[in-house]
Amino acid sequence: FGAHLVGQPSGTHSIMVSNNGDALLTLDCALGGGHLSSFGLISGPPGIAPGNTADISLSCTPLTAEPLSAFLSVTTNDTNEGLSNFNLACVGQPLPSLIFGTGFEQP
Repeated sequence: FGAHLVGQPSGTHSIMVSNNGDALLTLDCALGGGHLSSFGLISGPPGIAPGNTADISLSCTPLTAEPLSAFLSVTTNDTNEGLSNFNLACVGQPLPSLIFGTGFEQP
């Protein structure tokens, strides 16, 4: 997701899932990990018809100024690949500081 100011969303990033089988592929998506609250699962289809693809959409909105990590866990009814985990990372950057003066400072 890259680096983003604290409280500012990253925009949407997607993971494409394909169903190369001959039956409906069911999906159950869940987020986990240490910085779970900074990541969002925007959309994930409950199933994908044979021969089709679908996107799982995610975002990161850093809540703290530090490297952040979590994971996406996708459980399916595929007997060969029933569980897949994807590592997620973004970096929270501090908001810029503003310094105000009285307007009477000497140069």
